[in-house]
Amino acid sequence: MKRFTLLAVAFFLSSFLMAQWQFGPRLGMNFSTLSGEGYWGETDHGWIVGRIIGGVVTYSLDDHLSLVGEINHITSGGKFNYNYYDEESRSLAANEGQWKEIYSNVQLPIMVKYTIGDNIQFYGEIGPYFNFSLAGRYKDQIEEIDWEEKGKIRFVNEYPDDPAEDTWYIDTEYYRRCDVGMNFGVGAQRELGKGFIALDLRFGLGFLDCNKFPDNDQPDDYKPYKNRNIALSVAYMFPCNK
Repeated sequence: MKRFTLLAVAFFLSSFLMAQWQFGPRLGMNFSTLSGEGYWGETDHGWIVGRIIGGVVTYSLDDHLSLVGEINHITSGGKFNYNYYDEESRSLAANEGQWKEIYSNVQLPIMVKYTIGDNIQFYGEIGPYFNFSLAGRYKDQIEEIDWEEKGKIRFVNEYPDDPAEDTWYIDTEYYRRCDVGMNFGVGAQRELGKGFIALDLRFGLGFLDCNKFPDNDQPDDYKPYKNRNIALSVAYMFPCNK
């Protein structure tokens, strides 16, 4: 009888805990740019469009409050319009050049989510994230003179003896590969099939400067280059008790 009671209690607890967990995939688009001034001279910042592919796990604390953990592959970066020196006119051509850099990242957000509603539920969410850049690619273009250069971006601890011509090597002593920031989001969800589908709009603010100045040689007019992201994604969540 005692063994049966223990098994019944264990079954009840496991069913209760399983009912609080949901998991599923996330797909979407990420719009990103970099803030900052002074490193590239006078530049106009622009946005780039990337992708989001990842997985989500949610733990419900009650009917409204839940914790969300994710692991996502995100492409992000930015583009800059800059002035170049025109040899023919012997003058600066205003905003005729464009530099674009796109990075492949692994991002780990942890969110607190508050949900209201019945048939269609609405929610707000907030929480920190950790981001690690794997590699990237760049493109430098001046349309006025029909010139273009593009290639890969690689992070290195020291410059290679035999560098590839189409690769831009970034020394991690001067460039920060990791970022920590905060996400703020809103969304809506409803039941669909065996689970529920959620549409999520999220704003990400990076806290760390992408550039490092180990010799304290920061320009006087320098303002930190920080990641800025707007992410629009869809997730489909499967409750573990179904």
